Amino acid sequence: GLVLFLTGANVGFIPAGNYLGTVMGNLSCNWILVPLGMVIGYFIVKAEPAVYVLNKQVEEITDGAISSKAMGMGLSLGVAVSLGLAMVRVLTGISILWFLIPGYAIALGISFFVPKIYTAIAFDSGGVASGPMTAAFLLPMAQGACSALGGNIVTDAFGVVAMVAMTPLITIQVMGLASRIRAKRGVQEGMSAAHGQSGAYAAFELLVPLVVASIVDKGIGSGDRGYIVKMCAVMIGLGVVGLASSVTAQYFSAVAAVGFSTRLRHTVLEHILNLSYSQVDKLGASTMITRMTSDINQVQNGVNLTLRLLLRSPFVVFGAMVMAFTIDFQAALVFAGVIPVLCIIVFGIMLITMPMYRRVQASLDSVTSASRQNLTGVRVLRAFCKEDAEVTSFEEKTEDITRKQLSAGRISALMNPVTYVVINLAVVLLVHVGALKVESGVLTQGLVIALYNYMSQILVELIKMANLIITITKAVACGNRVASVLDLEPGQENGTRTAADLKGQVEFQDVTARYDGAGNPSLEHITFTARPGQTIGIIGGTGSGKTTLVNLIPRLYDAAGGKVLLDGVETAAYDLTSLRQAIGVVPQKAVLFKGTIRQNLLWGNASATDSDLWEALTVAQAKEVVEGKENGLDAPVEQGGVNFSGGQRQRLTI
Repeated sequence: GLVLFLTGANVGFIPAGNYLGTVMGNLSCNWILVPLGMVIGYFIVKAEPAVYVLNKQVEEITDGAISSKAMGMGLSLGVAVSLGLAMVRVLTGISILWFLIPGYAIALGISFFVPKIYTAIAFDSGGVASGPMTAAFLLPMAQGACSALGGNIVTDAFGVVAMVAMTPLITIQVMGLASRIRAKRGVQEGMSAAHGQSGAYAAFELLVPLVVASIVDKGIGSGDRGYIVKMCAVMIGLGVVGLASSVTAQYFSAVAAVGFSTRLRHTVLEHILNLSYSQVDKLGASTMITRMTSDINQVQNGVNLTLRLLLRSPFVVFGAMVMAFTIDFQAALVFAGVIPVLCIIVFGIMLITMPMYRRVQASLDSVTSASRQNLTGVRVLRAFCKEDAEVTSFEEKTEDITRKQLSAGRISALMNPVTYVVINLAVVLLVHVGALKVESGVLTQGLVIALYNYMSQILVELIKMANLIITITKAVACGNRVASVLDLEPGQENGTRTAADLKGQVEFQDVTARYDGAGNPSLEHITFTARPGQTIGIIGGTGSGKTTLVNLIPRLYDAAGGKVLLDGVETAAYDLTSLRQAIGVVPQKAVLFKGTIRQNLLWGNASATDSDLWEALTVAQAKEVVEGKENGLDAPVEQGGVNFSGGQRQRLTI
């Protein structure tokens, strides 16, 4: 096998690769080396048997977290990029260190955040990808092209193997990082990755003005076209790496923001379900809906933009100022003067608008409450011909929120024009100072352009920062509203006694009940005993407290005075979950949840069999209702049970 391979390489692949490179290097459009090299690199990996074996092994080792298809695509694209960059080196003569040092630094940096198995796979895949065909075909092709172009074969053509081995290290580890983030819903890992990639993007961005200055001073000044092409290629390389960092940062920012909002929404819902009925009544359904939807969405947007820009924008702003000081101290004083002024403008507007946006969200509660009330009570409104009055009331509420939004928006809108004026005045001053320095020979024209570019970067980043501040202001206001719900401690103390073997004696001893905010009690000095086996009817007019009395038994509400006892023990001594599982309550308003009839019935007993369900339906006189449905127990139930009549909903609730 070795003899066959070496013979094939010496007789076929090496001469063929060298000839192909020589032909393409002699073409007038020799830039075609770059895309053609990428295509060849892609398909060489696709045709490599060792890569197929590796892909299958990786899929098995990671339990499918990295599929063989994804692994193969990652390796192919990685090698394609490597070959493209290698051909850029052949054309321009750029040192390989410009690519290898940042590339391997990124690969090593990622390894600190990735499970070790992925790092091992990445280094193994680099070896497999840079296998026989790289040395036997790709390297000779680079040598042939370099020879045709008159370049230095040792410095420009060699290094293809190192380039091909580098990109899989990054590709596979990024896949591992993404897999880890998906597994953990990605908040902490996504934040770390987003910050790292944002910082990398900012660092590459700060190098561009220096490259431009070098092109102007050395390339254009001396008429060296080769140097201009070389540095333009460096600039393109910085742009490509910066773009990759930016896209990666946006991806991880989105993962972290969505993961955070999902966890927060679950936490808020869980907390609300642990609040007492009195606290839920006091908060109101409309404000809870707003806080779980609109408010958390605003917080999600704030987290997303914060991860993308809060590190990067200040890094670029202050980094540009530092770079300016390395060019010229006096010219850099313009930067040192303008940045504090801009910070005062940005943070001043933020402090003014933050309470305004808080009031906007409070007004949104009012609009949501009015919408909910009108939709749930639409039949009553029509019965009493109150449509016009409610439309007028709703318009007043929406006009109020519009006024508040406009007031906050007008102040926020000052951010961009004011920062533009300050920055452009600084640019005028900078160009003036730079012109004097060029005339006196202290600075070159390229360095003045670099200073101008740094000032432009500051302008762009501060505009982004201004928009970020507006979003953060809204997010903080909404986050405080969500936090106010989480700060509420459950109003009912949970007992420890189990209510598994209750006999069923209910006793009220001088019980008084009062709702929060109500002037008069709903019940006063109620005393009675209901013994096991007795059927008790509570009779009274509307508003006399019948429902309130029933709600006191499972502690949906707590008595303001007196005692409620079950089997001679105060209900407060029982564990709430155990207590409520032992008591059957049919609410005054029949409530069904979206799903199926079976799923709704299983709320009462999750382990009930079909025979248990049919027995319960028979007792509740709802058997005919379910038998009349096409799918029986699996018939669909719409939200609130709207596809059933009022009587059918009551029977199913029972």
